[in-house]
Amino acid sequence: MLSLDKTKELISIITNTTDTLSNLQTTLKSAMDMKNTVISLKYLSILLADGVLDHQQQIVTVWIIYKSFETESFDEHPFKPLFSYIFDIRQSKPNTYSPKLYDILGCILSNHNVDDIGDYSVSQILGPNFSLSAPEPSDVHIGKYNFTRLSPLIIDQSVSDEPKISQIDVLTELMQNVSYCSDFDPPYIRPEPELSPLFEHELEQTFIVSGSEPMMIFDENHSAESTNVAKKLLTRASKSPLSATETKNLCNHIASDPSILDDFIDDKSIIEILDMNPRIVEIAIKTNAPKYAQYIDSILKVPLSDGTTDVIQAIILSSSDRLTSLRTFCNTNITAIRSARDNVGAQKIARLFCKLLTDLIKDGIKLDGTLTMSIASFCDDMRRRNIKEAVALQQTLKTD
Repeated sequence: MLSLDKTKELISIITNTTDTLSNLQTTLKSAMDMKNTVISLKYLSILLADGVLDHQQQIVTVWIIYKSFETESFDEHPFKPLFSYIFDIRQSKPNTYSPKLYDILGCILSNHNVDDIGDYSVSQILGPNFSLSAPEPSDVHIGKYNFTRLSPLIIDQSVSDEPKISQIDVLTELMQNVSYCSDFDPPYIRPEPELSPLFEHELEQTFIVSGSEPMMIFDENHSAESTNVAKKLLTRASKSPLSATETKNLCNHIASDPSILDDFIDDKSIIEILDMNPRIVEIAIKTNAPKYAQYIDSILKVPLSDGTTDVIQAIILSSSDRLTSLRTFCNTNITAIRSARDNVGAQKIARLFCKLLTDLIKDGIKLDGTLTMSIASFCDDMRRRNIKEAVALQQTLKTD
């Protein structure tokens, strides 16, 4: 809290109507050290926000607060919320603040140069000869502010026989009252900072697996809950497609804890999941291929679709007997294509099959003579149907 002498000195500065505003600002700087300057600015902002100052004191106070911080743009000024608040209530409380003060605030809030105002005294500014080309209120950019001020002052309108005290005495008492002014507690809430955009992985679910460690060492509540969620998703995965987020979270959980699949995977369900959510089967195979070897033959006997291409490729590349897996895959799809009654559907499977087989050969998969002849014959048939992928596959067979 300011000492009584410093309080009176501060009040005398803002009450001075004859010196120029720049001189009053200089006087305050020379009269106060850094700590007292910060406290003074806070006290002045509180008195200004509560409408306790008279019109002359308001102008000096605004100028002192404004000039106490040199910023490239007024948007960076720490007291912008206060100035915005005062300017915004000019219609609801028209007599609380001076009309000339609103002109000055309009220029400040619009980032206009107001340095020339410092060459005038308060008497001159409030006089009839002072004019200021202030912007229209609708043109002033107040911006986003969050000004919350709950004043402890209670104004009593009742008539009292007690002698009245002067406005200077009121200011002195208020600035010396701890319940009204405290040195560094915020008198109002500063604007909240701008929110940064969310990072790509910021909202991803985190799964904690502590292994054999006691649960008390890790906060596994979230992990336990995520396991229950993963089980529910697995139940749904065989019946309907999951959303991208659900699929991603479930795959993450399977990768970290493959045992969750034990109660959900069998010959029937793995084909159902493959049909609805092939990505889940792909992760299961990549995570623990030997464990699901018994289901691989069932998967390879399912004709290709857009979603199962990556799964089939992962199965064949990770298989311990690539040639057998490849032969099952080729026989299934060649038979499905040649026996299909839907020509459009057959062409779609043929394109997927030829492209995948071309990629597998380029990845180092070796074919035996029988399989090569079977595929070459198939390519001849597909070439007659104008399947470009079959031509590319035939060229790959010749160069392999």
